[in-house]
Amino acid sequence: MGRQVQSFVAGFVGGALVGAASALLLAPRSGQEVRQQLRERSKALQEQAQTVAGEVRIRSQDVLTRGKVLIESAAEVASQRVQELGHRVRPEQPPAAGEPQPAMTFPPTEQPSASAPGN
Repeated sequence: MGRQVQSFVAGFVGGALVGAASALLLAPRSGQEVRQQLRERSKALQEQAQTVAGEVRIRSQDVLTRGKVLIESAAEVASQRVQELGHRVRPEQPPAAGEPQPAMTFPPTEQPSASAPGN
């Protein structure tokens, strides 16, 4: 995301400078007035670009921080859910010697229905 932001800011500043320079050069003014206006506009645009870049940096850090918090929260919830399911699904009593081992049993409310699609 950093490269995209830098590219955007560079394109924004470059376009603004080209537009300002074109407008000033095409205006009927003396060379000294045009150069003075170019200096003033370029300084203002540079300050504006620095402000925008700072805001983008702050916002991207905020988004990154929020994303990390959300991911950690989701991982914690998923871990808790896996533990809950592990406790709810339990094997039957061990089979007697020579009998095949059964799969797992589900509590009565969670047994798959025979009418479920694909059955």
